[in-house]
Amino acid sequence: MRAHWRFGFLAAAGLLWFVPSRSVESIRSGPYFERFKSGDTVTDQSAGAPGSHSTLVGFQANVSDTDFAANVAAPVLAAKASLYLVFNECFSGGLIDDLAKLGGTQSIFTAARHSETASYGHPAPDGVDLDATDTFLLALADGRVPAETVAEEAVALNPFGPNPDAKRISEPLGGEHAQYLALGGGDQLKPADHADKGIAVLWAGQPAARDGQQMKVMIDRLVGMGFEPDRIWLLYGGGTVVASHPLADAYLARTDHPIHLQAATRENLLAVFTNAFGSTNPSHPDFVFLYVGDHGGLDSRAEAKTGFTPDLLAAPNFPIKPGIRIYGEG
Repeated sequence: MRAHWRFGFLAAAGLLWFVPSRSVESIRSGPYFERFKSGDTVTDQSAGAPGSHSTLVGFQANVSDTDFAANVAAPVLAAKASLYLVFNECFSGGLIDDLAKLGGTQSIFTAARHSETASYGHPAPDGVDLDATDTFLLALADGRVPAETVAEEAVALNPFGPNPDAKRISEPLGGEHAQYLALGGGDQLKPADHADKGIAVLWAGQPAARDGQQMKVMIDRLVGMGFEPDRIWLLYGGGTVVASHPLADAYLARTDHPIHLQAATRENLLAVFTNAFGSTNPSHPDFVFLYVGDHGGLDSRAEAKTGFTPDLLAAPNFPIKPGIRIYGEG
């Protein structure tokens, strides 16, 4: 495996980080994500027991793993397009088993096992203020790095992951375990190769302020790869932001081609894919980059996820549910 050296710039929480992004080979031998391969038995579901499914946490209701696979991923793969999927949220590993059954060309990367939470970065001086989203963004770089190398680099740098050489202060070693599956050559997918004909769909159903900052950097990266803003859908909280939101000035105001900002609902998610891959669109995209980038809210098991407070700029009337800890408490 060839070592990739790049320098990543990431702005969040008012800070600018200058972080050397390295492949896992250049840090330690062997990747630290849990890699599945075609033919493996991949399952998290115990005979359909309640709470055994992973979900996309939505603004009003969640999207189950089976629903996502059948009604979002399957139409893309049936059209012979490829999928680059990143689920950077708590309990996300349970999406893999449903997607694995579909075949096609897929790269699937989750921040954690189906039984684990995914943490926000711990701000200094208690932590290094990096989380799985930050390290994925650093590893993604200019979008010209193969998907499996991106996954390896992201895990190698994640202070909550199992790499003992990752930079950390109070972050627990092995607090979350990324999982990865590539099918049909998905390990070699590079988003920049598909910027002209592909689409990007970004989801944060119950975003915290940090999620908005990270989404801004994600869109910066996609646009830098060549994705036109009007080929990017951001399904974010209630679907509204105020002028002071990090996303507003660059991608919503003062532009003739804004991104598509919508509420993070099942109906809107399915509509994006119906319009893109339905029979009425003969020139469908050849590639989908789909990124789930919030850690917030409660899943169907009613377990509190850590480090969450609603992004009041995106959802000013969103209720704080009982049991949710405020951002910054860990």
